[in-house]
Amino acid sequence: MTTDILEVPKESEVSSKHPLTVRTLGVPQVFDSHGTQIIVKTRKAFAILAFVLRAQGHTVQRDELADLFWSDAERGKAVQSLRQALRQIRVALEAAGPDVIRTRAGTLTISTAQLAWDLPMIERLVERGSAEDFEAATELWRGPFLGGFEGIDPQFDGWLLVERERIQSRIAADVLKQLDLARLPKAAGRIEAACKFLLHVDPALEEAHQILIRLHVAQGQKERAARQYKVCEHEMRTMLDAEPDPETRSLLDGGGEETVAHGLRASPEKPDAIWIDDSEAIRLPKISIHTLAASGRGSRESRVLSDEITAGLSSFRAFDLYQAEYFDDQDGYQVSRVEHDELGSFLLRCRRDDAKNTVYIQFENRATGQILFNDIVDFDLVRGEGGAREAAVQTVTRVRNLVISRLLKPGAQTPFAKWCQAEALLWEFSSASDQKALKILEEIQKTQNSFSMAYAGKASIQLKQVIYYPYDVLALPRPEEIVLNAERAVALDPWQTINQRIHAWALMTASEPDDALRSFKRAAHLGPLDASNILSVAEGLGFLGEIELAKSYARKAYNLLQAVPRVFYEYLANVYFSASEFDDAADFLQKAPISSVFGLTTRVAALICAGRISEAEHAVEMVKEGTAITRQIDIHGVVHELQAVESRAELFKDPGTRVNFLKGTDFIKSRVS
Repeated sequence: MTTDILEVPKESEVSSKHPLTVRTLGVPQVFDSHGTQIIVKTRKAFAILAFVLRAQGHTVQRDELADLFWSDAERGKAVQSLRQALRQIRVALEAAGPDVIRTRAGTLTISTAQLAWDLPMIERLVERGSAEDFEAATELWRGPFLGGFEGIDPQFDGWLLVERERIQSRIAADVLKQLDLARLPKAAGRIEAACKFLLHVDPALEEAHQILIRLHVAQGQKERAARQYKVCEHEMRTMLDAEPDPETRSLLDGGGEETVAHGLRASPEKPDAIWIDDSEAIRLPKISIHTLAASGRGSRESRVLSDEITAGLSSFRAFDLYQAEYFDDQDGYQVSRVEHDELGSFLLRCRRDDAKNTVYIQFENRATGQILFNDIVDFDLVRGEGGAREAAVQTVTRVRNLVISRLLKPGAQTPFAKWCQAEALLWEFSSASDQKALKILEEIQKTQNSFSMAYAGKASIQLKQVIYYPYDVLALPRPEEIVLNAERAVALDPWQTINQRIHAWALMTASEPDDALRSFKRAAHLGPLDASNILSVAEGLGFLGEIELAKSYARKAYNLLQAVPRVFYEYLANVYFSASEFDDAADFLQKAPISSVFGLTTRVAALICAGRISEAEHAVEMVKEGTAITRQIDIHGVVHELQAVESRAELFKDPGTRVNFLKGTDFIKSRVS
């Protein structure tokens, strides 16, 4: 876009700078430079215009348009209808010049040089991020993308639903990122304007309500804070049929220096202020994505592949992503080496070869120029959008593993690299590894007290102490301590997958099953391609009695994995034990490195319920020999932990499952006492 909103933040001034202004938010409209509305003859023609504007490079295949907007029509009739719609667009946009629409080799391109378009204007305003910019963005946001354009075609309706969610989520994430750098008292106006914009876009966005409540409380405006809570309560009940989190209500009490908001925390020097030190911004590995616009056969699959790769990498929130095309010149992306640092900078290329109906994917280390992998997606073999999504998952997994594995070497200096090392230790599932991870997390917090995942990591360690290693600690953490750490993580960054997932587990141990279920679902939504996340969510849902959903997520996680780590078999076993599929649960635990009495009890209980008594006897004999559990724990420790394990049977919300689980503790006690 060539729209220059730096000089003209007001809508009327923006419109006068270009021959045409296109509104796609709310009721779609086109205006000339004098503010006179130009009529686009049909909804379908306007929808095509918006679809092409949203496409990469503002270029799409004509066949793709025919399939999307006339999905039930014969091809010949669909092509004819498309020609008519394109004539309607040309007539409407003729003030922008004869070259505004270009067709070549079966593709359609719309030049945006002479168009002012509301969505990119808002994105630029949010990126600049002053109070005036957020106020201008509020003026420009008149409603959902292509409001009232439902029912044009079933295929288009599906695209529109996803696109609206994508736009709204992206805008919200960008605004919250701006708030990460805000501090009081200087930024009070900016914080308030940003939150008002967020609530204009999504009136039920609880995070925005929370930040406003905190802001009003910090400024001593208790009445405004109370009114804001009432607004939050009303909007969530009306739009979501839900109640605000208890945390939101508790904000009215202030919360002292522990009060935190998304990226905003209470200053120890000024408990009533909200601030953040700019030096605390967390740096991440950088990945530039360079995708050449697709053409020829299979372009729809190519676009799905590209979009799913970007969405998948974005969902991990572990990388700073850049679209390399933004820095292109006419000769294409110019590769240059960059200064090497610990986190790394990488380039991901996706290039379309029309002649072979393939996409070449190449991942490079920009610090060294090394090609880390090169892959080929053949659309003659990878059929349809489903196949493209599977290929995208494989690419995302390889990229993530390559980038993160570089950060696991000893001597890490940056907070994110240290976090990656701590997280790897947490997945080892041993009390010794947890103690090493805890030391790293405490190091991070010494310099980055607002690093949200450090709190989630601490809560994860506490959860394992309570559930899996009660014999290894002198004093077990109380459920409210665990919930506090988890809530701090979510308050600092509600978009991080691990924060929501650990919050769910903490709520479950605190006997808050409904809130736990909601947080598990949020975690699954935020990290759909993270097999570890999905499997942990599946296990939690199994404990909550959401059996079919748990099994569905377990299958999805299993399919995402190229190789299954042994520790994951215990997760799967808990899902299938909850589903009363005891043979499967016992078989999974046979493959797992059982490191806790809880896991041993589940295995014995599964074997008993499956009628495999002799195998249960053998498992108990291994306890006596000291070989049943991988960590160092004697028979007295096993007996001691059995008492804690019995109380943890309450994790299973289904009474029948609790009874089946306790069969395991009773059996072990009868043999080893």
